[in-house]
Amino acid sequence: MPKIAFRAESDPKTGAWRLQRCLALASGLKESDPSCEITFLSHARDAQAIARCGFAHAQLGDLTLTSWDLDATAEKVGELGADMLVVDRPAADEGFLSSLAGKVKTLAAFGDSVRLKSYAAHALIDPSIHAHLAEYPCDGALFLGTEFALLPPEFDEFQEFRCANPEKARRLLVYFSGQDHALDAVRLLKSLPGQFSATVLSDGEELAREIGLDPRFNSMRNEGNLARRLAACDFAITGPESLCEPALFALPTALIGESPASDYAAKNGLALSLGAAGGLDPQGAMSLEALLSDKQARDRMSARLSELVDGMGRFRLAEELLELHRGK
Repeated sequence: MPKIAFRAESDPKTGAWRLQRCLALASGLKESDPSCEITFLSHARDAQAIARCGFAHAQLGDLTLTSWDLDATAEKVGELGADMLVVDRPAADEGFLSSLAGKVKTLAAFGDSVRLKSYAAHALIDPSIHAHLAEYPCDGALFLGTEFALLPPEFDEFQEFRCANPEKARRLLVYFSGQDHALDAVRLLKSLPGQFSATVLSDGEELAREIGLDPRFNSMRNEGNLARRLAACDFAITGPESLCEPALFALPTALIGESPASDYAAKNGLALSLGAAGGLDPQGAMSLEALLSDKQARDRMSARLSELVDGMGRFRLAEELLELHRGK
């Protein structure tokens, strides 16, 4: 009976995407081996989201220093008797991982959250689209690339679904799992001529004022039903950390936010990069307008995206981690 702890949490500045993918992995572990006992170690603000997914939560409190985080994590791991620990923390450094590696049978760490000189982990995970370009100094098993993309269970029913591009993309979905750039997206879309219907998922307070009386926008809170919303739209605008979600649907996508993933996606025809938030280039609006009207270009993008994700990533990674754990 594996006892598994996750050290992951949402962040008010960078979003909930790390926590969300760890919840997806946890569901894969539980479905692969129902005997798994899984506990999330995180801030109190995550308790409700974790409980909704059916997992236990142990609160660590406000840990402003990495050393405090390490001590609190090690203490909880010991109390739980956890023999596997999954770490997805941008604050984790070499000492953090090496100290925890000696306290559990299996330590798995996400490498795309933090770039280190060495990784003292038994398994290193990077499910990003450009993971094969990274060099990870790690002696453990490497699980890299979108074959390990961690989509939550709500996406399971859409594993065989692929979007059909209309002549003009009019049904748009704007959402962000990381930093919320919905305001930038709305400002960009407002500059476009013509008719479209944009559903904007955001908790931002300024959004209603920015939208005003423009009937092309429908704003709602960013909670639940994301898979169904993606299946019902023609085009997505999101952040680079979320590209694997529309990729499952082969849904043409534009990205806001500068990152190596955005650059890679743009260079390889996987998405349109609109640039950094807070200063979107007017050229981006022109490129977006052209793409929304160009079915052939969107068909090419859909074909590339359809090769990225098959929806089985969380099961694939769960099986690999459990097999590694059993063999140690």
